Amino acid sequence: MYQVKEVVEMGKQIVVLHRGWVLMGTVTIDGDIVTIKDCGNIRRWGTEHGLGQIAKEGPTDKTKIDQQPVTRVHVLGVIQFIECEV
Repeated sequence: MYQVKEVVEMGKQIVVLHRGWVLMGTVTIDGDIVTIKDCGNIRRWGTEHGLGQIAKEGPTDKTKIDQQPVTRVHVLGVIQFIECEV
């Protein structure tokens, strides 16, 4: 059977993954693969109001983000996407 693959461009997102990994970057979903470009691992949130604060206002002075190369994960490893407003 032929399947049509739709590529979904999601823009800048915080991506919460299994086992506590939290990444941030520009997200594209192609089939079962989530690609995160301009990727950073949010090692320390540094917020008073959680990840939503980072999504709404950007990182704080206390936030620690470790940059990493383009990262790909299977879509089943994603717990949630949080759309970044800044």
